[in-house]
Formats: sequence, structure tokens, C-alpha cells
Amino acid sequence: MTRRYAGPHTECVKRLWGRRWVRLVSVPVVLGLLAVLLPWAWILIASVGRVHDASDVADAPEAPVALVLGAGLQGGQPSP
Repeated sequence: MTRRYAGPHTECVKRLWGRRWVRLVSVPVVLGLLAVLLPWAWILIASVGRVHDASDVADAPEAPVALVLGAGLQGGQPSP
């Protein structure tokens, strides 16, 4: 059986991933990134077409409830 040439860095990569500290550091980093990025992407995708800014209030669909972030009350009336 002949051995195929895998490139000049194959042994170096195998040696690096064989080190315990590389696995102990890289696995939690990748899992942490996934824990942050997957919910962010899901919220971004799920909210497409449902978020409206002040410039397109007239185009927003009518709804019985709306969430206006940053709004406040002054004397029982919405702040400008």
C-alpha cells in the first residue's frame, strides 16, 4: 500500500491538535461563539419584516399592541 502525500503541514497540524490545551481552549471558545451567535441569528431572522423604525411608522401594520423602546410617560401622556 502506498502512502499519499498530504502536504508539508500535515504532521504539524496533527501534533497541534494532539495537544490537550489546544482542545481544552478551542472547544469552549467555539461553543461560546455558537451560544452567542445562534440566538442572535435566530432573532434577526425571526424579526424580519416585524421591526419598524420612526421613519416608516405610517407603513407599519395596525396591531392591538406595540412595543416602543425608549418611550416614556410625562403626566400620563407619551413623551415626544
